Amino acid sequence: MVLGVPIALVLLVIAWLVLTRLAFRVPRNSADPDAPFEVDGRAGTAPLSPGQLRLLAVVALTALALVLSPLIRRAVSWLPRSDTGIAIGAAIALFVVPAGQAKTLLEWDDVAAIKWEVLILVGGGLSLAQAIGSTGLGQWIGGAVGGLQQVPLPMLVLVIMFAIVYLGELASNTAVAAIFLPVAGAIAIGLGENPLVLALPIALAASLGFMLPVATPPNAIVYASGLVSSRQMLRAGAVLDLLGTVIVAAFALTLVPWVFGSTP
Repeated sequence: MVLGVPIALVLLVIAWLVLTRLAFRVPRNSADPDAPFEVDGRAGTAPLSPGQLRLLAVVALTALALVLSPLIRRAVSWLPRSDTGIAIGAAIALFVVPAGQAKTLLEWDDVAAIKWEVLILVGGGLSLAQAIGSTGLGQWIGGAVGGLQQVPLPMLVLVIMFAIVYLGELASNTAVAAIFLPVAGAIAIGLGENPLVLALPIALAASLGFMLPVATPPNAIVYASGLVSSRQMLRAGAVLDLLGTVIVAAFALTLVPWVFGSTP
């Protein structure tokens, strides 16, 4: 938190400035300060319906099963199970558990309304990241970066971070981080540096994908709303990617040695 909280606070301010002053130019007085504002307190006081209670039970049991999955594996070792199986089981339960009035909690019409193209975007990012690892492209990029031994460390960190940010725009950022973290550790050891000097900037840079819907699930959720076009996301995200990379690199180079120490 000593490393992450200051970065998050600075990036929050930068993101607000970019989105409201540069990318979209939101007027300072976009609402009438004298307009009456009322909150309907009755919306949250109605009792839950039987269908809502059953849905709450399914969600709670699913979350509990995911959290206790390691204990369940040890207690019932003969039963094959996985987190994927738990999620699929919860989805099947929604189609089976009745909600009342001859309906189940989830109907096929609800599923047909899901924006499947957005899910395919996210799945495509995961697949692309897997291809980067399985084909050896990640190792090749790491070797190419590792050849920059004469480059000053701050410049090397920036180069690696920009590579991770823009690869993460096309592939899953989590998967890209998982692929390149071992490579970064090996490069740092080869340079005689603490592995965290490169590993932490990569982990932080993987969270800076703001340009494309495929970069992160939050991006996909915003894009799926239909209120933000891909051109608008690209325009705002390009600036945020650039500023975020420079800011995170500055924090990483100054705080990492102080927080974690400088010895490998």
